[in-house]
Amino acid sequence: MHKKLCLLENWGAVLLAFFLFPTMAQSQDTRQHFWIDAYNYFDLGPKWIYEFNPGLKIQANGERHTRYKFRNSLSYALSEKVSLINGLDYHMSADKAHKGNWEIRAWQAVKLKCLLFKTVPIANLLAFEERVMRFLGETRASLMGRVRYEFGVNVPLMVNPLYLPLSQDVYLNTGKSALRFAHISRTNLGLGCRVNDFIRAEVLFVKQHTLNYGERTFRLTDNLFRFKLRYNWN
Repeated sequence: MHKKLCLLENWGAVLLAFFLFPTMAQSQDTRQHFWIDAYNYFDLGPKWIYEFNPGLKIQANGERHTRYKFRNSLSYALSEKVSLINGLDYHMSADKAHKGNWEIRAWQAVKLKCLLFKTVPIANLLAFEERVMRFLGETRASLMGRVRYEFGVNVPLMVNPLYLPLSQDVYLNTGKSALRFAHISRTNLGLGCRVNDFIRAEVLFVKQHTLNYGERTFRLTDNLFRFKLRYNWN
């Protein structure tokens, strides 16, 4: 049963990328972003893990702005390969021009671990998000649902302890689109280092394509430069 689920998830990711990338390939603007994330993991028992992830997002050109992110999640391991996750995120603007913009994001996910070529572990994450956001100048908050699928793998290199973190993310709205609720495809490629048994550091280049078929039809391309620090406190 587990092998069938892995096969369905992995082929699903390939099909989603095949259909989405041709429509997201053309863009009028390219924006540059710098993201910094600190992932903190706490073992709460043999099957429970709490994660706290503060982050900073900076858009360097175009409509420049800075955002803070605070991400919390609690996962429960049904088995060595299947986990259930509940999360709650809070995003807020840090600059005066966008002061008053905020977002609360609740989400539920299933994470499935498989083996690629019978040796390299891969992770499949399927999540549903409920997003509430208030835009600057608006008197009412916007509500939107979104489906997220992530396919990721860390490829070991000959030079220990380095590895290549590779992943593909797809975000699909379940309702009417708005500027902050667009369909997104995100391809991640980077270099990671296992500093020790508790610390990992990653530098990534991310190509993000945004597509909206709502009241505003637009396509955007973003270059994201990300730094991730992962620390296990146990």
